[in-house]
Amino acid sequence: MMRALCLALFLSLAHAAGAQTPDRAAEELRAEMVFWDSVRSSNDPADYRAYLEQYPNGKFAPLARNRLAALGAKPAAPAPSAAPPATPPAAPRKEGLAVGDAWTYRVARAGAAAATQEVRLTAVNPAEVIEEVSGEGKVLRVVHRRGAYLTPVGEMTLFSPYLLSLGPSVVPGTALRVENFDSRTCNAGWGCGLSARVIGRERVQVLAGTFEAVRVEVRQSWTSPAQTNDRGEIVSRTMTVWYVPEVGRAVKVVSQGSPSRYVDTQYELELARYQLKQ
Repeated sequence: MMRALCLALFLSLAHAAGAQTPDRAAEELRAEMVFWDSVRSSNDPADYRAYLEQYPNGKFAPLARNRLAALGAKPAAPAPSAAPPATPPAAPRKEGLAVGDAWTYRVARAGAAAATQEVRLTAVNPAEVIEEVSGEGKVLRVVHRRGAYLTPVGEMTLFSPYLLSLGPSVVPGTALRVENFDSRTCNAGWGCGLSARVIGRERVQVLAGTFEAVRVEVRQSWTSPAQTNDRGEIVSRTMTVWYVPEVGRAVKVVSQGSPSRYVDTQYELELARYQLKQ
């Protein structure tokens, strides 16, 4: 079942990346066949339901329903070809992001009292989203674009909070190409290191609930030489981020590392509640 869920996550992200072309159609057909090949011998009804949720009118949908019937399980209801699958009322799920989506995080910092951070989307388009971030008496306007990157948000540095919504494709076990938009953590003449890897899927518990998440680990280091107009420090840290597709944004962020006088390297964000517009 876990193998099928990983494939389902990858395929839904790939589908959201853009309009279908002949090459994309062939790629998606191959992807569907790989998905079916991974579950066709399974005795777990959840694997066939996962296939039908991703491909309700797929090439192997009749076979999947027959197998569910043989296993004594109720098949997922097929959706009309002109509309997406119906959303189960017990677990509402929204595709994409919308203006008004909001997330509330508990913020824990080394040596500081717990605080709250409120995030609300004010603009959404295919290439970027704009959010308002409030907390500790400040309101920040932050722009997030496609790709994997580090960006400053107040005293903290965040890694692509909308990674699963804005891409790139996330495949467990693979490295991500990361850009650094936070000049506080790397400047001209410094020695800098930055890498990120998709660790895989795991269950994560936060104040907002328990979720099946995708875990990404970011490693960063920088050395600022002690000379005129430079600050002279050596810093390294590891940032771990958990993403949940149906939540739309990262649900947990943990940054651990050596201290810096100029940027917070030791903090934790934990999702407390969220509200997505339908």
